Amino acid sequence: MMRKLFKYTMSAALSLSAMSYSAQSAQAIELAADNCFAAGQQYAARQASTLVAAEATTQGGRNVCKVVILTQASNGERPKREVAYIPQ
Repeated sequence: MMRKLFKYTMSAALSLSAMSYSAQSAQAIELAADNCFAAGQQYAARQASTLVAAEATTQGGRNVCKVVILTQASNGERPKREVAYIPQ
């Protein structure tokens, strides 16, 4: 009886720990996405462009922000799409 109780208690504790870790991971991902959006807005403003997308990713083992911007062409043509990787 004690053995089963211990087994269920440990199982519940591990489940709670995993859920807590998942919530922390989700918060970290959300914070990274917010930081990338802000970094993308700054980058687009410096380039006199429009921010299209920004997301957190890894490149070469480093955390970076992948930013996509549109820059207006000077001769009335379609805007040019540019992808930039900004270190976090």
